[in-house]
Parts: sequence; C-alpha cells; structure tokens
Amino acid sequence: MKKKGFSMMEMLVVVLIIGILAAIVIPSYKKAVFRSYLVQGLPLAKQIAAEAEVFYMTNGRWPYIGELGVEEKETQHYSVYCANAESEGESSETNCGIVAVSGKDLYYGSMVTIFISNLPEKAFTGASWGNYKHVCVADQYAPIADFTKSICLSFGGEPISDMLYGF
Repeated sequence: MKKKGFSMMEMLVVVLIIGILAAIVIPSYKKAVFRSYLVQGLPLAKQIAAEAEVFYMTNGRWPYIGELGVEEKETQHYSVYCANAESEGESSETNCGIVAVSGKDLYYGSMVTIFISNLPEKAFTGASWGNYKHVCVADQYAPIADFTKSICLSFGGEPISDMLYGF
C-alpha cells in the first residue's frame, strides 16, 4: 500500500528550516530597508549643504533655509532639515551650517541621524567631529542600539564615541 502525503516529522523539519532561514534573513532585510531611508534623504541633504556653503562664501554668514533654492523635507521614513543655530548675536532661527537627515524605523521606533557639517571641527554632544564632514548618530536605547550602530557602520563610519561615527 502506498503512503500519501508527508509524515509529521518531515513537516517539522521543513518548518524548522524555514524558521532558521527567516531568523537570518529578516534582520538583514530590516537593516537594508532602514538604511535605504537615510540614503533617500542624503542627496537632498548634500544639496542643501552645498548651497549653504556657496551662500556662506558669498555672504559671509550661514543662510536660513528660506534663503536657499531648496526646502527641507519630511516623509514617513526620513526628514531632511537644517540643524545648527548660530551663536550669540544671531537670530535664534536655525540656519544651515549643519544639515541633517534622520531615518525613522517604524517597526522599532528608532532613529539614526546623519549630520553633514559645513563647519570645521564642530563640537557635537561633547565629542569633536575632527576632520569628518559626516557624523552618524546612533540611537542609544536598547534593544535597538546595536541595530542603529550597525546602520552607521554600514556607511563606512569610524567610531568617534559610543554613539557617534564619522565618515
């Protein structure tokens, strides 16, 4: 007599193999998607930073976003914005000496921000940027700290401090 179908043991082995593969693939997929959010915003951030630098060379001061030919942008997955307020005597309005792009992970609720600095040796959160033009700031809250650090490292970042990576 011929048996039809699969035994319970065969089904368990197949389900186990699928589970192991999913455990390996899903975190890599989430990291790639999260990184893509940042990559989507980087061209606009670099454009704002470049136009701000040209404005600075022409006018001797950092522009406000309204003085440039581009606008800040916010989507469900990322934000591009000017992130530097000038020092004393200047308007408290945020200018474009530093431009930031923040990626938002909807699953974990975490953020990774890449700052593009037009200012040499800009100090940030107690750590010097050194000669880096870009600084990636990883979210420091567990269980996502390692995940966000790996995002910063995927851009070729070198550790500046525990949560800062320069490239």
